[in-house]
Amino acid sequence: MAKKIGIAVAGSRNVDEDGISFTRRLVEKASKEKLVIYSGGAKGVDAVAEETAIKSGSAVISFIADSLLSKIKKKQVTADIISGNLLLFSDVKPDAGFSAARAMNRNKYIYASSYGAFVVSADYNKGGTWNGAMESLRNGFAKTLVWDNQNYVGNQKLIEKGCVPFDITEESIFQAITKKEETYEQLELFHKFS
Repeated sequence: MAKKIGIAVAGSRNVDEDGISFTRRLVEKASKEKLVIYSGGAKGVDAVAEETAIKSGSAVISFIADSLLSKIKKKQVTADIISGNLLLFSDVKPDAGFSAARAMNRNKYIYASSYGAFVVSADYNKGGTWNGAMESLRNGFAKTLVWDNQNYVGNQKLIEKGCVPFDITEESIFQAITKKEETYEQLELFHKFS
C-alpha cells in the first residue's frame, strides 16, 4: 500500500457541512482512480476522508500524532488494518497523549509522502492545516491544491500565497496533481528599465 500513488487530504477539525460534502466527493473521485489517501487521523476532514476512502474501496495511510495504543484497540480500526485498507504510522510513543506541537510536526510526513496535497478548509494564519500547507509550499513537499471556496478566508489566503486553486471537475485527480502549473512574476509598476 505504501508504494501506491496517493494524495494527502487535510483540513479543519471543525469543518462545516460544505467542507464535509466536498471531502467526500474528492475522496470518492480519488478512490475511483485507485489513489491512496494520506491523512492525519484527526477528527473533522481527516476522519471524513479516511472513512470515505475505506468505504469507497481505497486505502488510507494515516500519520497519527497521539494515542496509537488506544486507536488500535478499536474494533473497526483493527478490522481495517487486517483487511489491508489502513496503515497507521506514528513518530511518537504509542501511549503519547495529544500535543499541538506533535500534530504540527506530523504534517510534513503527510505532505511529503503524497503526490499532491488537497486542503479542504484552513483557518487564516493559524492552526495545523494552515501551517502544514505553508510548510509544504516553503519546502516543496508536494503540489498543494486548495479548494477554491470563496467563503473560506483561509483557503483564499493560501491561494494568494501560492497554493493551486482547485475544484472538482471532469479532470482526473491524477491530472490535477501532475500537470505543470503556469507561474508568472508580476513586474513592479515603477520598474526602471536600463
